[in-house]
Amino acid sequence: MGGSSVVAILANLSPLLFIAASVVLFVKTRSPWILVAAILEVIMLMFRAGMYFGATELVSNEIFMGAWQLVGLLTGVCFLGFAATWQPDDKRRVP
Repeated sequence: MGGSSVVAILANLSPLLFIAASVVLFVKTRSPWILVAAILEVIMLMFRAGMYFGATELVSNEIFMGAWQLVGLLTGVCFLGFAATWQPDDKRRVP
């Protein structure tokens, strides 16, 4: 297995771990911010897959690349919204 294969595996493992962490956070907090962030991260993973399978056409497509960046930005906004509204002693929290 070459170095580029390892990098490709790690690059695809990161979003999967992020999705798993988002799901765990949602189960523990029931925060709609985290639910939306998890959904957006799945969409970003689909963008990544689309780029993998249609790389030459999609990299040069400004709409595709712009939408991908927008979804990434919205994911960050969701996590910021969660951080700003989260209450550690929230009664919705699962023990």
